[in-house]
Amino acid sequence: MLEPMSLHEAVTEYLADRKNELAETSHENHHYRLQRFLEWADETGLDDMNEITGRKLPRFKQWRSEDVNNVTLKNQMGPSDIPRLV
Repeated sequence: MLEPMSLHEAVTEYLADRKNELAETSHENHHYRLQRFLEWADETGLDDMNEITGRKLPRFKQWRSEDVNNVTLKNQMGPSDIPRLV
């Protein structure tokens, strides 16, 4: 079993790890998208990285699609930081 880690802690560590690898604007974009992911996780009661599975990611995509158009959704859910975080 993996050690428990809060989603907020995981996002903070992930962004810190990527900071020197990304241009500032790319890092800001990752931060913005991950904040939306954390909003969804908070709304759904997810608080541990061990609870995130491939089956839950489509639920996030559906939730996100309620606020953005299809092009934005595709750009934000493509090969981005959210799947890499998990």
